[in-house]
Amino acid sequence: MAFYDNLYSFENIVGYTGQLHNFPTVYFQSQQHNLVGHITQAHPFPQNVGRTDPLPLTGYRWENKPTPQGEVLMEYFNNIKFHTSRNKFIELGTSVRGNGADRFDMAAFAILAQSIRNCPHQKQMDVFSKRDIRKIAAARDAKDAVMAQLQQISSIGNLARARRGL
Repeated sequence: MAFYDNLYSFENIVGYTGQLHNFPTVYFQSQQHNLVGHITQAHPFPQNVGRTDPLPLTGYRWENKPTPQGEVLMEYFNNIKFHTSRNKFIELGTSVRGNGADRFDMAAFAILAQSIRNCPHQKQMDVFSKRDIRKIAAARDAKDAVMAQLQQISSIGNLARARRGL
């Protein structure tokens, strides 16, 4: 059994962010289970690929907002922003739920449904503790400091060589 199959099923797909034909992030919502979440299929950080730990649908909202980089999805829980997407949210029509009011693109739906099979596991980012995240951030900061020192040493060496005419 995959992580949270009761949410991450084809009938709960509501939309996506990213490029449809390039492993988009797929969003799910279940009124029946009062849950919302998404599956990230591709990300620069591999530990961010997979299914998110679901949130209660009650208290959750999303909206596309303009930024200097373009319009992007912002997610809120109890009116506190907790996630800014890299892309705009594209909502699917509602005819898949039976009312037939909106035009529904079955080809897009079939592409999005593949995320369920592609990513049956929980995101590793979701299983890190706050302590783990602090350690990761500290290691990244230490690396950045060392790289900055190396850059400075390299610049000083280049300046000294330039002064000697080398």
